[in-house]
Amino acid sequence: MNRVCNEDCLHCPFEDCILDKPTVAAFQELKDVAEFAKPKTEKQRRKAEHAKDYYDRNQEWINQDRRERAAANRESINAKKKAWRDANPEKVRLQKKIYRINHHEEILRKNRDDREADRERYRAYWRKYGAAHPDVVHAKNAANYAANREQQKARSQEYYARNKEAISKRLKNSEKAREKRHQYYLSHKEQISAYAHERYLAKKEKLQLA
Repeated sequence: MNRVCNEDCLHCPFEDCILDKPTVAAFQELKDVAEFAKPKTEKQRRKAEHAKDYYDRNQEWINQDRRERAAANRESINAKKKAWRDANPEKVRLQKKIYRINHHEEILRKNRDDREADRERYRAYWRKYGAAHPDVVHAKNAANYAANREQQKARSQEYYARNKEAISKRLKNSEKAREKRHQYYLSHKEQISAYAHERYLAKKEKLQLA
């Protein structure tokens, strides 16, 4: 929410817009207000209806003509689109965000299907990205874990419970895991020895009492 503008465009007390960086809600309301403030005249309405009727009757031919024109003028069309995007970065950002909000489930489903179809390509991409941007990935993972600590913990526990034997076997046979355990032992040798000695004395005392 903007600190000065309350994004209520319909009841704005200012003569001109003061919203420096519009949000999705404000952008959508600006469109609604524009349509409300300047409704179509009867002539414009009839013209729009005629255009829609003409398109419905000649849809196939119109689309084919558009494809041919686009193919013949692809470079100039792309140049014009790029110039507009460069001149209107905020509008582009908001349009993309509105599209993602309106098609959220569709985008998620498509991404899942793409990953399932080519898992190795996705893994290779993220490995390459992680190697090139380790600080960014680490910060993002840390922020995500901090925001969803309990869910992440529950998910990890559930995964471990389901795959306990496989994980134990993998760690037992892993050279990296053995090296890690060895390094941990070397750096905590005194604590480990003291703990082992305490356990030994407690067990000895228990046997003597028995």
